[in-house]
Amino acid sequence: KDYTVNLTGGKGSLSLNNLSAGLHNVTAAYAGDMRYSAKSASDRFVVDQITPTIIIVTDAIKVGQNATITVTIPENVTGNVTIHVGDKTSSELTINGHTVEWNATGLAYGNYSVIVYYNGDVNYTKSSNTTNLTVDKWQSEVNITIDGLVHVVGDVFTIKVGNNTFANVT
Repeated sequence: KDYTVNLTGGKGSLSLNNLSAGLHNVTAAYAGDMRYSAKSASDRFVVDQITPTIIIVTDAIKVGQNATITVTIPENVTGNVTIHVGDKTSSELTINGHTVEWNATGLAYGNYSVIVYYNGDVNYTKSSNTTNLTVDKWQSEVNITIDGLVHVVGDVFTIKVGNNTFANVT
């Protein structure tokens, strides 16, 4: 693409936006005038890839719940990410817009590392980020119910944990 630059004091400047990463060639040409002859010069420059910022959001869950992992990346990133939670791994998830969501299922009680790998594209380097996920146990509830106020030796009592019968005691 050709650009025209105005000269001031014998110098000109050009700023370009949205160049892809890689090697670029540039040629500056001066057409000449009554005092100076025409002249051109060429050079090369490299635009480096950018390391994208990867943000991982997840909330603590309880055993049996799904862990929703939300990954946010810069808007113009393309390609795929892979998410690892313990021994669970997503397939390659295509970046749509600038977020990706994945549900990890079947996680047992404990703490997990959530690792997101981005495979890179023309403008962005391969990258990864890590956060933690906690899977908590459900709170236990113990209620002891004894029917009646007076009991004699040999009566049967029922102990319940939550809504489930735990044991009969005599």
